[in-house]
Amino acid sequence: MEENGDDSKEAAAAKAEAAKKAEALKEKELGNQAYKAKRFEEAIQHYNRALELYDKDISFITNRVAAERNMHS
Repeated sequence: MEENGDDSKEAAAAKAEAAKKAEALKEKELGNQAYKAKRFEEAIQHYNRALELYDKDISFITNRVAAERNMHS
C-alpha cells in the first residue's frame, strides 16, 4: 500500500518534529548539567535553545526560571 502525498508530508513533518524534540531534550540535559555545576548563564542558554527547537515542553521554561532565580540570588 503506497502513501499518498498528504500522508507522506505528514510523516515527514512528524519525523522533523521528533528530531527537533530529541535535539531539544539534549539541550535540556546540557542545561541540567550546567545547572548542577552552578553555571547558571550557560544553563539558561541551553534551556533557551531547547525552547527554540521545541516549545511544547514546559520543563524547559521551569528549568530556565530556576536557573535565573539562582543566578540572581
